[in-house]
Amino acid sequence: THAGTVAPGWFEIETGFERDHVAPGTSSLATPTLLKFGVAPRVQFDVTLTTVQPSSSQSTGVGDGGIGLKWRLAEGLPVLGDFAVQPSVKFPTGSVTRGTGTGTTDFSFLAISSHVIGPTALDVNAGYTRRSDAGSTALWTVSTGTTITGPLAWAAELYGYASSGSTAS
Repeated sequence: THAGTVAPGWFEIETGFERDHVAPGTSSLATPTLLKFGVAPRVQFDVTLTTVQPSSSQSTGVGDGGIGLKWRLAEGLPVLGDFAVQPSVKFPTGSVTRGTGTGTTDFSFLAISSHVIGPTALDVNAGYTRRSDAGSTALWTVSTGTTITGPLAWAAELYGYASSGSTAS
């Protein structure tokens, strides 16, 4: 995640397809979608929606959803570069019994540092999530990308996380 925010009055959609390997020979399909709304200079409001087709079913259902706020606090700092924070809440809108949801309410906080060094972008994230089932996760990511030539580019990401408590995610 980069520290950039959607301009006030603008709307952006980020969506895709996700296939998760659940167990040998089974997988689930999801379509995570992030709706971003620019509400003020350096501030965007996010709504996360997901549909899930669990490995145990041929039908697709509503997954967990959430809301968040990204606030870019500073730009061009010597060490932090462009710096933003992103608190968010995930709600248990999916069904645990149908396999489309986790059954937990998650409170998350993400710190974001973004830099542009010539043609190369560098984003560093550190975050923490606390779940209503008393579980928690801490994570970090470092991602970079650069232009090779014309429309050809290269990107890479390293990440790590540590979880405690319940195994729900």
